[in-house]
Amino acid sequence: MAKLTEFVLLQDGFEFRGERYGDQDIKHLAIDEIRTTVKSGFVTTGEVDSATLSIELNSGAKVELKSRSGFAPLALYFRDRPEERLAIRDAYKTLALRTFNMRAEPHLKQMQSKGYFEYGNCKFFKTGDVVLNGERMRLNEIDISRDYDFVFLNKRNPGFLAKVAKGWNGGPHFRLRHDQDVLFALLDHFFSIRW
Repeated sequence: MAKLTEFVLLQDGFEFRGERYGDQDIKHLAIDEIRTTVKSGFVTTGEVDSATLSIELNSGAKVELKSRSGFAPLALYFRDRPEERLAIRDAYKTLALRTFNMRAEPHLKQMQSKGYFEYGNCKFFKTGDVVLNGERMRLNEIDISRDYDFVFLNKRNPGFLAKVAKGWNGGPHFRLRHDQDVLFALLDHFFSIRW
């Protein structure tokens, strides 16, 4: 793994700007990877890749690692460091694997004690019901799809007005903020929903 200047992955945690944190200190993980292409007409004039690793700690503190690399002459920006982006991705994969059970445990306990688990403003019930922003839906009556940053819950046979509303806002959806690996594993485990 390429070396990051402020971040060191340890055997049982990480060090960031001289502070040490254990795996057990991690509450949530998220990674965002974006490629921006700059074009003039049909000609590509630049590309910028970025990666951000966000770590939310149990204390409420947040650690963010960012990397940008590429060439965008209109923005007068050039920094070719793809190894940083790859190092951030590798750090995420390592931490995600090591902390998966700890990050999934609160959702599993919630499912066991309350009969549902929450992700953002969405509740997934053992019974197959989903409640999003107060609207109750049945999993067997909706299609679940995902976009880069969102999960959409669309009725299979919507009426005309529902189709019109969906055109404006994409239909009922929630944002994928953090712990996407945990959410997808829970959806697979409890409801056999996978992408």
